[in-house]
Amino acid sequence: MHRDLTVALESSRDGLDIDMSAVTFCDSSGLDVLLDLNRMALEAGKSIVVTAPSRPVDRVLRLTGADGVLTVRGRPAPKASPPGTGLNLP
Repeated sequence: MHRDLTVALESSRDGLDIDMSAVTFCDSSGLDVLLDLNRMALEAGKSIVVTAPSRPVDRVLRLTGADGVLTVRGRPAPKASPPGTGLNLP
């Protein structure tokens, strides 16, 4: 995945919008790919936008604070709170 996204970034004019809506699992390796790609994009004067992150992706981005580094658009709606708790659980 890293190599394919790097090639796509290098051949793009302005950068990439990466649709993450179908991703069912994301761990530190996936996050590392996104952050490295973002670094390369910035160095080249381009941008990376994570679009429609699935709940697993959104959770990793929020828990690590990477959502403050990456541009994220189209986040999933928060899960409904269990009755009587008043909490939105990720």
